[in-house]
Amino acid sequence: MSRFFIYLVMVILAFVLQFGIANTISIYDVAPDFILIVLCLIAATESRSIATFMAFLSGLMVDSLSPGYFGYMAFAKCLAVFVASTLFGKITINKTYEVVGITFVVAILHNLVYTFLVNVGSSSVLKTFLNFAIPSAFYSLVIAAIFFSFLPGYFWKRIIGKKVGHSM
Repeated sequence: MSRFFIYLVMVILAFVLQFGIANTISIYDVAPDFILIVLCLIAATESRSIATFMAFLSGLMVDSLSPGYFGYMAFAKCLAVFVASTLFGKITINKTYEVVGITFVVAILHNLVYTFLVNVGSSSVLKTFLNFAIPSAFYSLVIAAIFFSFLPGYFWKRIIGKKVGHSM
């Protein structure tokens, strides 16, 4: 089975979790971003182009369910995963907390970009960012810590074995 197919299945499973379970476990309408967590795994293990392409596909999948803002989520996810892939390419990863930390930074960036795009021209950009984006990034941090702690050795070998400059 090709790695691309495995990643596609992982993104689809994250999509199902995002729209099936995330609302159930949300706290004050703040939910983790399961899709972004999986995309960070892909960014850590694959080239920048593959990771960004998967981010674009997953963003379009999410955008297809929100008719008013088509393309915003795809752009935010592409930008966030591009940054994640760059960070994973520049930093030697040896520990789970390093991967989780990068995922947290990327979640904040993703939420900042998406919040800005949706609320541009509104006076509530900062309020929405503080009330939604930051708590959502922290919630994603907790879920990412659990997720990355239980990764099979195959993924850790690929994360640790990724060479600097391989991300292009």
